[in-house]
Amino acid sequence: MAKTCLIAGVGLIGGSFGLALRQSGWGRVLGADSSQEALAEALRVGAIDAAVRLEETADVECAIVATPVLEVIPTCQKLFSILPPQAIVLDTASTKGAIVQKAQELFPGRFIGGHPMAGSERGGITAADPYLFQNAPFILTPGSDVSSQTIAYVQQLVSKTGAVPISLSAQRHDQIVGMVSHLPHLCAVALLNTIAGFEDKDLALTLAAGGFCDLTRVASGSPKLWREILGSNRWVAASLVGRLQKSLQALKELLEQGELSGLEALLADAQKTRSLLPLRRKGLLGSSFQLVLSLPDEPGSLAAVTGLLAEKEINIQDLEILRIREGEGGTVRVSFRDQNAQEAARGILAAAGFQPLRQE
Repeated sequence: MAKTCLIAGVGLIGGSFGLALRQSGWGRVLGADSSQEALAEALRVGAIDAAVRLEETADVECAIVATPVLEVIPTCQKLFSILPPQAIVLDTASTKGAIVQKAQELFPGRFIGGHPMAGSERGGITAADPYLFQNAPFILTPGSDVSSQTIAYVQQLVSKTGAVPISLSAQRHDQIVGMVSHLPHLCAVALLNTIAGFEDKDLALTLAAGGFCDLTRVASGSPKLWREILGSNRWVAASLVGRLQKSLQALKELLEQGELSGLEALLADAQKTRSLLPLRRKGLLGSSFQLVLSLPDEPGSLAAVTGLLAEKEINIQDLEILRIREGEGGTVRVSFRDQNAQEAARGILAAAGFQPLRQE
């Protein structure tokens, strides 16, 4: 009998999970959602094999709860009397503490909290992508009552999507994600709200360069979704904002006092910490074999680069536009899985007249 799982919530995350599972040949994927339109689209794009109601899911061996944060526990409560006693339950919410505590009471020994460290500014099933989780960390937060066999099953399930499972405690997860995801979002909000009250706001926004856009990009996310995320981790987020306030206060005092040597020391500390960041885009994992190259402001210049590499069957693991100015072209960073691919790509691009620079 084919393996069968239920995905409750077929939006960006649930839809991408379904697409990846079906593409891997894992088994049968059922979808449930409060939106009939979302279910119809999930069927159309192939994210699920069939659309069902929650009360029709008795024969599944696992359930993936991919709803918004505030709907995870109500959905688990609906599944409690429906799922077979051996069915494993995994959620995908971006905060874990309260969810794991309550869900483990409902499904002792068979609930594992999960958080795929991948996403998009776009939401919903129309943004679903079978490659969304490729090489991305998928945090798992199993409780002490979960067996090694159950953990191994979920790890294998997650691996089928292309993600890399990493186990953490729920509390440690919330602290780390608060620092690297929730605090940056709040920083972007504060920066944009500051410029909104600036006397020369319109001109400042017109002149805003790549750095400002990079710092504030995350604020394009759904306010409603982020209200739920931040609300579910509010004490951690508040504590981290307090730490940030101390850092900003130190900078403010140095500027006011004209202590430029002290300011330079803090700038150097920040530069050093920044250099420790892995040069990759999918969180904790991925490639660090990269090339940086400038492109002319001509139609098809980026396509020429990717076409040359595709012709030689060199896979690009990631591509990032670092800077672009009208009339001057732009700068891109191209990532590869290993040093051999990096070196081969460098030779091909150099022979074609580009000037790629290695970035380790």
